[in-house]
Order: sequence, then C-alpha cells, then structure tokens
Amino acid sequence: MTMTEWACRSLLGLGQTEHLELGGPIPALSKTFKDPKKKLPDLWGRHEAEEMYWLIEAKGGNVGVGTLRKGWAQLEAGSKILGSYAHRTVLVGASVRPGDDLFLTIDHDLHPGQPPLHPNGPDTDDEAGVAARVSPSDKLPATRSSTRALLETSG
Repeated sequence: MTMTEWACRSLLGLGQTEHLELGGPIPALSKTFKDPKKKLPDLWGRHEAEEMYWLIEAKGGNVGVGTLRKGWAQLEAGSKILGSYAHRTVLVGASVRPGDDLFLTIDHDLHPGQPPLHPNGPDTDDEAGVAARVSPSDKLPATRSSTRALLETSG
C-alpha cells in the first residue's frame, strides 16, 4: 500500500488519502462503506485539480492478471456505491520479481457525474437524497481514460 500511496500522491497529484473502511467520502453512505462483508477498495481521496473522488485499490506481492482482476472487482463494487458522483477508480499493482526487479502498474477508469460534496461547507446530503442519485437509472457507464498528462511527472 505504501507504493500505491506514493504513486497516487507523488506521481498523480492526489491529496490526502484515507482508508475506505473508515467511512468513505459521502457521510450518508458511511455505513455502506464500513460494511466488512463488502469487498471494497483500500483507499479514497479527493483530487482537487480534477474535482472528483478517487477510489484506489492496492495490490502487492506476486501480482498477476488474476490479482489485478480481483482488484478491479473491488473497485467496481466501490464505484457502484458512489453512483452518480464523479470519480476515478485507480488500480496500482506493485510486484518484485526474481532479480529484484520492481514492476509497477497504474490503471484507471473515469466515471463522470456530479461534483463531490464541498469539503468545507455544510453537509446537506441526507440518505434519501443520496439514494435518489444512486438509483440504477442514474448509473453512468464507465469510460476508459488514459489522460497522458495525469500520468506524467514534472522534471
């Protein structure tokens, strides 16, 4: 998870991250994010430049295709909970292979939608309002995004 934190914050410009099981970004959805029976992503954060939430899953060890698929399943479960809020799902895989080679993969999907709640303003989101926004009819299809500028570092 340390490599994931470094990649998202240092390389991709994400601000502070928090463990998702502490409640997630939407207070009215806190109980859902805290449900230990759900297989959800590890972290969440709010990217100020993109003005959207990020859901982040970290995979480490001997990371192969099967492990990455499990990571995407966790991200999809978290994405369904966030519903119509704009967010990016980010999967980071860090693997050390024989010969001490480090491999790092960063994959992401963009989910357009309404802007995040204002972090310093009053919380006016109630459960009925959130439920109305995350109804199945409001789900937006994920679009594959590979914003080059997002993945580049400044020299």
